[in-house]
Amino acid sequence: MSVKMIQDRLDGYHCLSSLEEEQSLREITQEILMAALGRTDFFKKAGFQGGTCLRVFHGLNRFSEDLDFALQEGNPSFDLRPYLDILEKELTAYGFELEMDDRSKVGQTVRKAFVKDDSLGNLLKLNFKPASGPMRKMRIKLELDTNPQNVVLHMSSPETC
Repeated sequence: MSVKMIQDRLDGYHCLSSLEEEQSLREITQEILMAALGRTDFFKKAGFQGGTCLRVFHGLNRFSEDLDFALQEGNPSFDLRPYLDILEKELTAYGFELEMDDRSKVGQTVRKAFVKDDSLGNLLKLNFKPASGPMRKMRIKLELDTNPQNVVLHMSSPETC
């Protein structure tokens, strides 16, 4: 059922090339990730910012692979891992066979993680699937600034990115 939901969303994009199809799948995956984070307390602690935020909330005609966040209050010991576990469970429920690559390091201000998947193309009816060889691996980078000293976040107004 979840794969059907993704297929229905993908069909609604009316893609005209393999690049459009790849970007559409990334956008759909980003939406799933954001919805999953929205069901946690994550947005009580962090704000959404950056290029993807501009596309989502302001309809900017651009594409970004990253999901960028910043904590409302600096917290150098913030642990991103529990949220990554939730994201992994959510995407698995949608049929993804993904790799969650947590690149966060102790003492690093910006926590980084990558969601990687190359299985979704095998589950969906793609109009621009490569004639030979596997589909390119989809990568979405998540970044969280744990010490946003010069960032002003307007948490009550998600339209401000």
